[in-house]
Amino acid sequence: MMEHGSHIYIDRRAEPDIYISLVNSLYSSMRSLVAGAIGGTAAVLVTAIQIDGLPLYVCAALIAVVGFLRVAVAFAFRRRGGDKLPVERPVLWDVLYGIGACAFSFLLGVWCYICLTFYDDVTAQLVAVSVTIGYSAGIAGRNAGRPQLVSLQILFACLPLVTGFVVQGEPPYLALGMLLAFFFWSMRGVSISISETLLAALRAEKVMTLLAGRLEAALSSMSHGVLMIDAEQKLRVHNQRALSLLGLSPESIRHGMPISELVQACVREGVFSRSELKRLQEQFTVGRTLQIVTNDRRTISLTSEPAKDGGFVIVAEDVTERKRTEARISYMAHHDEVTGLPNRVRLKEELEQFLRKSAEENSAFAVFCVDLDHFKSVNDTLGHPVGDSLLRATARRLASMTRKSDLLARFGGDEFVLLASGVTDAEQAEQFATRVITALSRPYALNGHSIVAGASVGVAFAPKDGSNADALIKNADMALYRAKANGRGTFCVFEPEMDVRAQERRSLEMELRSAFANEELELYYQPLLNVRSRTISTCEALLRWPRAGRGIVSPGEFIPLAEEMGLIVEIGDWTLVQACRQAVQWPQQIRVAVNVSPMHFRRGDIVRSVEAALKDSGLPADRLEIEVTESVLLEQTERTRHALGELAEMGIRISLDDFGTGYSSLAYLQNYPFHKVKIDRSFLSGLDDDPQRLIMLRGVARLSAELGLAVTLEGVERDDQLAIVMADGYVDEVQGFLISCPVPAEKLGRLFASRKEKQAAA
Repeated sequence: MMEHGSHIYIDRRAEPDIYISLVNSLYSSMRSLVAGAIGGTAAVLVTAIQIDGLPLYVCAALIAVVGFLRVAVAFAFRRRGGDKLPVERPVLWDVLYGIGACAFSFLLGVWCYICLTFYDDVTAQLVAVSVTIGYSAGIAGRNAGRPQLVSLQILFACLPLVTGFVVQGEPPYLALGMLLAFFFWSMRGVSISISETLLAALRAEKVMTLLAGRLEAALSSMSHGVLMIDAEQKLRVHNQRALSLLGLSPESIRHGMPISELVQACVREGVFSRSELKRLQEQFTVGRTLQIVTNDRRTISLTSEPAKDGGFVIVAEDVTERKRTEARISYMAHHDEVTGLPNRVRLKEELEQFLRKSAEENSAFAVFCVDLDHFKSVNDTLGHPVGDSLLRATARRLASMTRKSDLLARFGGDEFVLLASGVTDAEQAEQFATRVITALSRPYALNGHSIVAGASVGVAFAPKDGSNADALIKNADMALYRAKANGRGTFCVFEPEMDVRAQERRSLEMELRSAFANEELELYYQPLLNVRSRTISTCEALLRWPRAGRGIVSPGEFIPLAEEMGLIVEIGDWTLVQACRQAVQWPQQIRVAVNVSPMHFRRGDIVRSVEAALKDSGLPADRLEIEVTESVLLEQTERTRHALGELAEMGIRISLDDFGTGYSSLAYLQNYPFHKVKIDRSFLSGLDDDPQRLIMLRGVARLSAELGLAVTLEGVERDDQLAIVMADGYVDEVQGFLISCPVPAEKLGRLFASRKEKQAAA
C-alpha cells in the first residue's frame, strides 16, 4: 500500500490475496444492497407521489433499475465462487460494483438537486437530503475496503446536492451547502482511515496465516513429536508425530485438554504401564529430559523446555534405535569381538573394582594370565577362521571353570586373563592352574581338524603383587613369560626378581635399538673349508654386538629380542648390505653366506632387500648365499616358496641351515630350490660314544648328496672328526673352530693368506 495525502493505492498484482479480500468485502452484505435498493427507491417514490412530479418518478425508476442490477451482480458474484475466483476476475467484479455504486450515488444526488431546484416542497427536500447524507455516511464504512470508490461515490452524490443548494442562492442554503461539502469531505477521510485499519488487519491476518501454515508444515514434517502446554497445564498445540510416538488416536486427544488427561489417555490406550506413569509423574520436571519405556519396548525421550507464557514445550523423540546402537557400541567397546568375553578395557575397569573390594574386605584374589602355546602355528597353517574357532573354544573351556564372582577376559591375541576371587594362595593357584593347563591341553575338534594347543599360565596375587590394575597384569604377564621360557605347558607364580629381569630386558631393548641406530653392530665371519680342495669356499656372516662395558652379547640373546621388537628386518637389511660390501673385497672364488630371519620373510620383502644389497655393493649374485632355517618353511608356504624361487632365479645359492634340529622333513629338500644342506653340529656331539650318530650323519649326508645338494657339516672342532668326514666322501664343506673361529672382517685377509700358505705347503 502506498499513501500520499489522502490517496490510497492497492497493487493487486503485488498483493492479489488482499485485493481479492477487499473485493469480497464489497459483496459481503447482500442485505445492505437489497435494503439500499428498496429504501432508496421507496424514498424517491414517496417524494414523487407527494409532489406528483414526473422527474421524480423517472428518478425513482432509474434508482430501482440500478438497485436491481447491483443486487443481480452481487448474486452472480456469489454464485461464481466469490473469494475462490482467480486474480484476474476480481477486477471485473470490482469495476461492476464501482459502476453500480457510483450510478446509485449519482442518482441520489440528482434526486436532491431536483427537489431543491424544481420544487419548493420543504418536506421532499428534507427527505432527499437526509437520505443522501445517510447513504453517504453508510458507504464510508461499508465500502471502506475500496477508498477510491468511496471518494467517487461521495463526489457523485455531493456534487449535485451542493449544486442544488447553491442554485437556491439564499444565504441559508449556501451555508448549508458549504457545511454538507465539508461533511462529505470528512466522510471521505473517515473512509480512508477505516481502509487503513482494514488493510493493516488483512495484512496482519495474511502474515499470521502464513506463519501458521509454516508452523503447521514444520510441525508436520518434524521427526520429533511436539506438545505445547499453556500456563494452565492445557494442551494447545501438537503434531501428528507426537500422536504416533505416544500411540494415541486423533479421537483421544483434543485442543485444550489438561495434560493430566493426556497422560491418562496414554495409559488407557495401552502405551505406558502404570509403573511408568508413576515414574513419569514423580520425575517429570520442566527443563530436563526423561526417558520412558512403552509397553511395546520402545524408548521415548521427553525433553521439556519452559515457554515465555508460563507454559512449556515437550519434544518427544523415539530413541529406541539410538539406545540399541549405544548399547551395541558400549558392548563392542568393552567386549572382544571374537569370543564375546570382556576385553582389555573392561578387564581394567573390573580389576579396579576387585582391588577396591579387596581393600574394603582386607581379602586377596589371584590374577591368572593364560596363553595358548601353539596358537600362532595353528593360525598360520590352518588360517584365521580356525584360529578364531580355537579362541572361542578356549573361552568356553575357561568359562566352564569360573565362578559367578570371577571374571574371564580376552587380553589380546591368544592371551586370556582370569580374576579369581576364591584363589588366595600359591597352593590354590597351583591347583587351579593345573586344571586350566589340563583342560586346554585336550585336543580340539575344529573345522575338521584335531588341534592340540596347550597352554602356559602366569599367576599374580592382589594386593601382594600389585595395588593397581596395571601392576597386577604386568606381574602376572611376567610370570607367564617365565612359564613359557621354562618350556611351556606349565605355570609360574610371580616373584619380585622377575621384575628385575624384566627391567634388565627393557634396558637391553633400548640399548639394542640405540646400538643399531648408531651402527655399533659388527659382522664377524667364519670360513667354510672345501674338504676336497682344502680351500676356503665360503665365509658365513655372523652378527655381533659389542655392548659397552659388558663385552660381546650372544646372538642367541639379542637376535630373538630383535625379532620380538620388530627390528630384525631392518637389522637383516643392514647385514645384507654390509656383508655384500665386504665380500666384494675378497678373492672372487669365495662366497659370503648370510642368515635370514623367518621374520624377514613374513614382514619384509627379502627379494627386494637382496636386490638392493647386490646393487649397492656390485657383488655378483652367484657369490651370495642365503641361509634359512626350517622354521621359515613352516609359515606362509606359498609366499616363502615364491621368494626363494625368485632368489634362485637371480643366481643366488640357497642353503638349509641347521638341518636335523627341527622337523627335518625331507620334503623340504624336494619342494624348495635348495643348493646346499648344512647339517647341524649336534650330529657330531657324542660321536665317539654313540655309533648310531655316525650312521645318522652318513645317511643324511648321502641322501642330500644323491639329491644333488652340496653338504656342509657344522661344528668340526677336532682332526679326528675331520678325518671321519673326509673318509666318508659325502660331505663337501666343513665349518667349525678347527678351521677358524669367527673373526672380524679386517682379519679375513690374514686368514685367507694363511690358508693359502697351508694349501701350498700341503
